Amino acid sequence: MSLYLNIKIVIEDIKAPENDQYGTFTVALRETSDSDNTPIYIERFTNCDLNSSSSNYVARRIGDMYTTYEDNRFITHES
Repeated sequence: MSLYLNIKIVIEDIKAPENDQYGTFTVALRETSDSDNTPIYIERFTNCDLNSSSSNYVARRIGDMYTTYEDNRFITHES
């Protein structure tokens, strides 16, 4: 069974903005069989934000990609 079927993505530690217009949050990859009381983390990205100029911008920290369909095949692009 694929790893992708056994993980869930959780947004946690959400903090309101303090000195700018962007708050911070953690993106966590966890096992689907865990619970909130006893989380099993696969990976965590802490202090993420939505400021595209920041080194903590969520897409910069985690990465982003998209898929297109060309010539009868899927092509994955990374930004």
